[in-house]
Amino acid sequence: MDEDAPDVFTVSVGNLPPHCDAIIKIIYVTELTLDGDEIAFIVPATLAPGQDKIVLAQNTQSITRTVGSSSVASSGSGGVSVLVSLSMPYKIVSLRSGSDHPIRIKRTETRATVEMEKTPQLFKNFVLLIGIEECRAPRMWVEVNEQGHHASMLAFLPQFQLQDKVNNEHIFVVDRSSSMKGASLNDVKRVLLLLLSNMPRTEAQDDRGEPDLVFNIVSYGDTSSRLFVKSIVPNEANLTLAWHHVLGLQADMGGTDLHSTMKSTFLALPQTTEKQVNLFVSYNHCIFIFIYFILLYCIVFYSFLISIL
Repeated sequence: MDEDAPDVFTVSVGNLPPHCDAIIKIIYVTELTLDGDEIAFIVPATLAPGQDKIVLAQNTQSITRTVGSSSVASSGSGGVSVLVSLSMPYKIVSLRSGSDHPIRIKRTETRATVEMEKTPQLFKNFVLLIGIEECRAPRMWVEVNEQGHHASMLAFLPQFQLQDKVNNEHIFVVDRSSSMKGASLNDVKRVLLLLLSNMPRTEAQDDRGEPDLVFNIVSYGDTSSRLFVKSIVPNEANLTLAWHHVLGLQADMGGTDLHSTMKSTFLALPQTTEKQVNLFVSYNHCIFIFIYFILLYCIVFYSFLISIL
């Protein structure tokens, strides 16, 4: 097996006699994702759509013709089947196909065998969803090799106690210095337009009469300027104004003084209310996202941010 590119492997098979079978066994270790309260095991139909045609076009030998998997499937001589053996640390409470592939199941309390019915070709990902008791409990696996060396893997899912509802403020800080002329500023404008188009149109308020969501756009170079004096609600009129403002942005504000801009932006934030502030900062062809809560530690966060700038 050769690694042609990062995480892209090629297996070469030697000359085979007629009417024989070749078994290719590949062993790898990967972490399974958690889909809600179920563990998801996924067999992808393709890792890179469109690459199959490129691979089939490569001539690795000239003795025999190259046959694609789709041609074998259409001839009825081939097919794809999946057999999965499971061993879970806790009791298995559910097993189902998340991709609507027909499956057959044999299982005990903590072990199971799942077989996908043979299909001519795997047109979509095969997804197996496994529900177990204590699916969010921390787990560790330890293995020992022939030399007696130990290897372990720890998996845990942090639990955060977040408020059910919190006011949000989105602030888009845009670098409009001279170095952003051309494609760099155009890329930032496309990102801004995408964020604005996906922002919910709302004027909802909380029990204290404060808006659930407000936003603003700050441009900077040698100096800084704000689209709105105070962050406002994203209703249709305000978002339309912001949309046209972004379309007209130019790299015409001289140098790049991000430090002063961030300082003035933080000082303009309200210091008495609890609010989650999302800062989208573009700086010299890069975009950073800062998310924090305005609480008693706001000054500490600000001091840390200034120190790294």
